[in-house]
Amino acid sequence: MAPVPGDRISRATAELARSRLFVDDTLARLLSTRARMSLRQKLRTVPNLYVAALPSLLGDESGGDPQVLLRRIAERVGRDGAYVLADQDGAIHVLLVNVPKRVTLSPALVDADAKAPVGIRLVQVIDVIRLARPGRAQPLARPTWTATPQGYDSRVLVDFDRPAGTPAWVTLLWIVVGGPLLGLALYGGRRGVAELLRRRA
Repeated sequence: MAPVPGDRISRATAELARSRLFVDDTLARLLSTRARMSLRQKLRTVPNLYVAALPSLLGDESGGDPQVLLRRIAERVGRDGAYVLADQDGAIHVLLVNVPKRVTLSPALVDADAKAPVGIRLVQVIDVIRLARPGRAQPLARPTWTATPQGYDSRVLVDFDRPAGTPAWVTLLWIVVGGPLLGLALYGGRRGVAELLRRRA
């Protein structure tokens, strides 16, 4: 009898809250015993980091979307930190919740077609997160960015340049109104310079 998708997510989040590593039975092939030992050792050196090997299925809360699955896991675990997911295709996804770091992951680490085994790539992803440059932390309740094989996920609204606390409508107003005004100012400045040069000539 196949496990119920919702039960699988519940088991995953309970185990992540306890040991920070969960491998679903259906994805045991992705992580050997040695790979799991390496991951556990690496996790001891990095606090607030959670790793799951879990399929994202059409019948579960994620609707088959690994990014949604990551958010559901983070919501249920209820802790700030970095959440790393290896899906059924061998792709790796990352979600940061209130982690003040800016993470860039190469396709060689996260792509499903990457040559290195999933276990090795997960250890390398953990190192990338650990050594990442400082960045602005994003809480889960607000728009959150994720690192994917294609870079920042275009399905998630990201605004790194907007200061914390600035309403989104202010940013939108600046884009709609401020951009054209700046263009007019630059155009007017160029005409003024041209006129001044013409008079001097």
